[in-house]
Amino acid sequence: GERTPSWAWVQGDVARQTRVCVFDRAGQGWSGKAPGRQDAHQLSADVHGLLAAANVPGPYVLAGHSVGGTYALAYAMDYPKDVAGVALLDSSTPYQFDLSAYRSFYSLWRRASALLPTLARAGVARVYSFVSFSSFPSDARRALRAFSSSPRELRADRDEFAELRTVFRQDKALTSLGGKPLFVLTADLGQLSGWPAAQKRLAALSTNSVHQTTRGATHA
Repeated sequence: GERTPSWAWVQGDVARQTRVCVFDRAGQGWSGKAPGRQDAHQLSADVHGLLAAANVPGPYVLAGHSVGGTYALAYAMDYPKDVAGVALLDSSTPYQFDLSAYRSFYSLWRRASALLPTLARAGVARVYSFVSFSSFPSDARRALRAFSSSPRELRADRDEFAELRTVFRQDKALTSLGGKPLFVLTADLGQLSGWPAAQKRLAALSTNSVHQTTRGATHA
């Protein structure tokens, strides 16, 4: 449910040291309509094609936050030779539905997300977005507010959320990254029951991993 402007601060900092590429998934943000269902393998293929079309040579360090972390793992699974390392920032895991609290959250949000495009058309989402994203740089803040109140974007959120069971199931096929560098960053506030253990399980995907918990941070 987030777009490229969400990375504004991070992108600016990391770009001082290396080239940074950010993108919106198909049907979201500034990207065109998705050609069909966006499961893990389709998302990987989209990114692979995008990097080739943009002439960005690999190998790549993949970074993903939340569900974006499982998308990064999907790319590492489908195109292992393209991947130099992975950074998972308070990432979801392929075993997300093993957490009972997440199953409850997912069921509730599936029902709520179906209503959001209608609320956006009624202007309710615009009111929410106007008071949100104040901590972002001005350009990113304007874009995020526009996206968060758009029926198109909220439909994309709904459709993406509906695919998560499939994405997580497909990601389970990735059992190891071997010795590729893996960095797992975990927030410590407001987490679901079982989240810390799930994060440790992510770190175990590589024999060359670092797992760090950042104090005083929430998932967002």
